[in-house]
Amino acid sequence: MKEKGIEVEFQPDIKATFLRLLPLRSISRCWGYMTSMEIPVWLRPVIYKAWARAFHSNLEEAGLPLDKYATLKDFFVRTLKEGSRPIDVDPQCLVSPVDGTVLRFGELKGAGAMIEQVKGFSYSVFSLLGASPFLPTTADGDVQEKLNESTTNTEKNKKSWWRVSLASPKVWDPKSSCPKRGLFYCVVYLKPGDYHRIHSPADWNILVRRHFSGRLYPLNERATRTIRNLYIENER
Repeated sequence: MKEKGIEVEFQPDIKATFLRLLPLRSISRCWGYMTSMEIPVWLRPVIYKAWARAFHSNLEEAGLPLDKYATLKDFFVRTLKEGSRPIDVDPQCLVSPVDGTVLRFGELKGAGAMIEQVKGFSYSVFSLLGASPFLPTTADGDVQEKLNESTTNTEKNKKSWWRVSLASPKVWDPKSSCPKRGLFYCVVYLKPGDYHRIHSPADWNILVRRHFSGRLYPLNERATRTIRNLYIENER
């Protein structure tokens, strides 16, 4: 890894080029078939313990005994024991919807808002999510006006999508009763050994769902710093 201070820099290498030549979609289909195959009961603890050692999974948190997971896919999306993830009740805390490692976070500002993949390379929110009236693709003043309008809409409809996407991202100042309003992002990476279920920290309704076809590159740390437009090129 090449670092300058504590910032990871973009550094393409030959392995990134090699990944482009692999039949990743065919490999993914084969892996999906293998993970859906039922494993003999006596062999399940052996396989899952080996997986846990390889990817640092905490088996003590698993909601069921290991021999109850019929397939590797079932084990991969396992639930946790009650109380494994206590939620901080502090109103100034931001609750993560997933287990994982925070790679990047920041505020989206102005026209052509950008998200930094690694130091030295960024990608636009528009290229990741496509055109959306909820994204700051206009001037800062217009963005703030849209945020103010969304707050009004939130009061009218407590369960609207606006409440989550625009009104919820706030940074609270303990010294002030007026929160700072804006649109923020956070990139969280889930490792293979992490708990893979997603939980919502708020009530919300889905209004729009999108699918972007693309490649199936790995999303690990090495890929993030060596493949340009990783999140843009990947299927999502």
